[in-house]
Amino acid sequence: KDGLTISDLVIMSGGLTAYANPKDIRIFRNISIDGNKEITKEINLELDDNLIPNKNILLVADDIVTVNSSPFRRNNQFYSINGEVALPGLYSIKNQNYSVYEAIRDNIEFLESASTDGISILRDSIQIPVYGNKLLSQGSSSKFNFELVSGDVINVPAKNKTALISGAVQQEGIINIDRPISAKSAIDYVGGFTQKSFKRGVYVEYQNGLRKVTKSFLFFNFYPRVYPGSIIVVPEKEENKTKTTVGEIVGYTTSLVSIIALLKSL
Repeated sequence: KDGLTISDLVIMSGGLTAYANPKDIRIFRNISIDGNKEITKEINLELDDNLIPNKNILLVADDIVTVNSSPFRRNNQFYSINGEVALPGLYSIKNQNYSVYEAIRDNIEFLESASTDGISILRDSIQIPVYGNKLLSQGSSSKFNFELVSGDVINVPAKNKTALISGAVQQEGIINIDRPISAKSAIDYVGGFTQKSFKRGVYVEYQNGLRKVTKSFLFFNFYPRVYPGSIIVVPEKEENKTKTTVGEIVGYTTSLVSIIALLKSL
């Protein structure tokens, strides 16, 4: 609307927000109708505490007015803590390089039931392992320390003295363990492998989300260690689609006999 001032416009819009920078107001005015090469004229204004501009500029139709925020201002960022801690909840990321170790140091008091080696970060539906015991003993300079981002969830699980075995085994089940054992030993506890087991594909998933796979050399398989709270997965072998089944052999034989009989009748 022609004839309005910046002050009028600010008042009509409900005033400036707490983070607006009154020293950085800009008017973008289209001057292409003057026939010059320039298209847009930029007019810079400042407002004092009483919303009085330092320039007496009247707005015209199609003017675009922007009020920038205060320089260097950043939005608040937060992370959450869940699980076996004294005070789960929402906490702030205090600075640009705020790390997992700092979050634990500043805000986490572990319960006796907490599994510190099982700590993980949930970020955008991805579970990121945190080597809790190593991180706590080595401090902020640890290679296992990394920066938090807004929306991260620090999960501290409870201690778990069991291991779950699933997949192509004789009987899926849960076993009690209080010390590390081989994945092969854990599988033997539930009856061992089946004919369909893909032994080289066995892997172990730990409480913190880390996975370790079986390594093979020649005819030997080296299975990962299993710690309390782990899950052992035994996948099935992929079906060999090029292998001829008994039914197919019978079908081929029948067809061949029929062809021979037909040839003899000619």
